Amino acid sequence: MEHLDYMLRELLDPQLLLYLGVGVFLGIYIGAVPGLSVTMAASLLISFTYSWDVLPAMAAMIGIYIGGVYGGSRSAILLNIPGAPAAVATALDGYPLAQKGLAGQAIGITVVQSVLGGLIGTVILALGAPQVAKVAMAFAPRDYFLLAIMGLLLVGSLGNESAARGVMSAAIGIFIGFIGLDSQTGHLRFVIGPSGSSFRTKKEGGEKEIDMETYTALNKAMAESGNVDAVDVEIFSGDDVVRENLANIHAAGKIVVGSNHDFDKTPDYDDLIYRLRKMQDMGADIPKIAVMPKYHKDVLTLLSATETMSSTYADRPIITMSMSATGVISRLCGEVFGSSMTFGAVGQVSAPGQIPVEQLNQAAPIVHNSL
Repeated sequence: MEHLDYMLRELLDPQLLLYLGVGVFLGIYIGAVPGLSVTMAASLLISFTYSWDVLPAMAAMIGIYIGGVYGGSRSAILLNIPGAPAAVATALDGYPLAQKGLAGQAIGITVVQSVLGGLIGTVILALGAPQVAKVAMAFAPRDYFLLAIMGLLLVGSLGNESAARGVMSAAIGIFIGFIGLDSQTGHLRFVIGPSGSSFRTKKEGGEKEIDMETYTALNKAMAESGNVDAVDVEIFSGDDVVRENLANIHAAGKIVVGSNHDFDKTPDYDDLIYRLRKMQDMGADIPKIAVMPKYHKDVLTLLSATETMSSTYADRPIITMSMSATGVISRLCGEVFGSSMTFGAVGQVSAPGQIPVEQLNQAAPIVHNSL
């Protein structure tokens, strides 16, 4: 009872009632517009309430959520388009009534039932939330799986004319849900193959200068995010900085791609070997170097150094490439000389000479299958 008593005392504050009322009004408007979801409204409101005190911000958030859920019934009744997931059931009964000219009555019933349901639900939440929270905290992966199966079965049961159609709709929804970021954890979903993170500093061809402390913190955050399998570290950022980055990334169980980019020239043969060996000696899991050719013979220098490094010194995969149009051939035939990977562009290129991935998918297999 103490939770209910605390809630009622706070809600009697005129200022909180005002925020709650404005939130409900805005929520009804947003929920009634097809395509504008309650989640979207709450997300946008966060940016406005971020600097507010807790109680006014929560009152506005609760108001817009409750109003949005109710507002979704308007479009469900009038257009047979639920404005919120909770309005799906409303559309099943409300739209047929609207077709019979009883839209006003359907909306009136929805208002009364929404108010009563909201009040009763709020009281139950205030009284039962602590106990429900204990049960929720005890949920294991098995329980989440069974809960999801129950939801899918309920979706299938809504298909009055065809259960198969309902199940198919649920399957399409699951497939769409595989794409993007998980709403709870922020982890990438439905990622095919490994993914990597790379922040290119200005001294190695990037667009932004960054201090090494921030660079290290950024790489650590990416490694610990769970969204990537490998993190790029610029090996010539200072030995101490590199060691700290490698330790952080390896501690998170991720792969380190040690990189060096020279946008001014192609170093000589010995210098290329030195740079690749330094990456390996520093502990990078995959040494990678990209250089800029001024002449066609510079491409031959890179490929020759790649072959020597791969056959004589390397005990791990290496990646090499020559940039610009002159160096395109190195992106296609690098595997012949010992480079283990190439890069293609999806949309905007990130380095000179990158080949569109569609063309690369056609040309690279020709070289690979000949080896």
